[in-house]
Amino acid sequence: MDNFYFTFEKNFRGTPEQILERLRAYDDFLIPLLQTQVPAMALDLGCGRGEWLGKLYQLGFKVHGVDLDEAMLQSCREKGFQVTCQDALTYLHSLPDESQSIVTAFHMVEHITFENLRHVLDQALRVLKPAGLLVMETPNPENLVVATRNFYLDPTHTKPIPPELLTFLARYAGFNNVKLIRLQENPSIVLQQETLLADVINGVSPDYAIIAQKIGSSQKMSQFEKAFLQDKGVGLQTMVDRFDRTLQTRHETIVQQIEFKDKQFFNLSKDLKFNSEKINSFYEQLEIKTEQLLKFSYELEIKSEQISNLTLRVQQLQEQSQKIQCTQMEILFYQQKTLEWKVSQFIIWLTLQFDRLRQQGLRRRTFALVKKMIFQLKKHLDKNPQLRKSTLAVLKKTRLYFLVKKFTRQSISDRTYEQTTYQAVKPNRQIQSLSARALKLKAEIKDVMIKQENL
Repeated sequence: MDNFYFTFEKNFRGTPEQILERLRAYDDFLIPLLQTQVPAMALDLGCGRGEWLGKLYQLGFKVHGVDLDEAMLQSCREKGFQVTCQDALTYLHSLPDESQSIVTAFHMVEHITFENLRHVLDQALRVLKPAGLLVMETPNPENLVVATRNFYLDPTHTKPIPPELLTFLARYAGFNNVKLIRLQENPSIVLQQETLLADVINGVSPDYAIIAQKIGSSQKMSQFEKAFLQDKGVGLQTMVDRFDRTLQTRHETIVQQIEFKDKQFFNLSKDLKFNSEKINSFYEQLEIKTEQLLKFSYELEIKSEQISNLTLRVQQLQEQSQKIQCTQMEILFYQQKTLEWKVSQFIIWLTLQFDRLRQQGLRRRTFALVKKMIFQLKKHLDKNPQLRKSTLAVLKKTRLYFLVKKFTRQSISDRTYEQTTYQAVKPNRQIQSLSARALKLKAEIKDVMIKQENL
């Protein structure tokens, strides 16, 4: 068991350097004690490997250690310290009254029963000199991880002792001044702005100590006033209050954020409503534009169809124009031929008249011309019955009727000449008809081209 606990402490309590760093928390009490106690005698109950004995020795104390573990005591002897392998309470009983300046017990009280703890307090008060100090350090059950887990890591621990209980026991035993200090907390826990739930659970100082002073002269007691007024460490209530303030701050921040978000949501709702109205208006305009577009598309189809029809009509007119041009060319050619025929026909007719005049004589040719005139007059009268009736009445009164009738009978043989003359005039009428049709088609083509440009 001896080697077990020595190895256990080596693995779980920390290195000697780490322990010495933790023990600096007691310097404010040790310096005035050296000044008021000459010689300064120190007794360490459960001295272990002797780190505390070494510190007191370097400061000028005369030290003595007590422990039940021989392996621990062997480490102290190797360092040159006086140690005793004995029960702490038994050793206290062996000491004379007012023989010690300071009695210490680091992580010892959690190993003994409650009754023995009370006896240790009583015996410590007895053996201390006036204004002497009792220091008891133990795990702090305010740290929830320590109280529920780390405390039970050491199998020799009996039960955790709340700080309030140990403080009360020291006062009850008769000590004048009792100071509670909390130890070994993470330094960053004091400086951080926010306290989390994890800090409440494991951020409290994992160890605490009571420093109890036996009553002495006012001169000696006054040397310790400053040390007893200092507060150290972080308690559970302090951490809970800080956590509550953090929660309150977060709550206020969240409320402000919610109010801000509410305002943003209200503004967004207004914007959304406005944008929704704009979208609806735009949608209505879009529907109108769509209808207009469909209407325009329908009109465009109609216009396209009209353009197609006009294009087809233009093609037809162009074909007809080409035909007309061909016809005009033919007409021009025919006109030229007709003009030549008219000239030649006149020459032929004139030659024929001279031949007849030479053959028939002047009297007979004059008679033939008169008959021709009477024949033309008859044709004209045939077309106008009223005029014919009036003319016949006049002729009968003048006895010219029988003469005209005679001439008309004899002039039948001359109709061949009249027909030939009519045949010569007829082509001129055909040319005029074709020219009028060509002008009409040209006008239609021009109207179609104007419509196409407008489309």
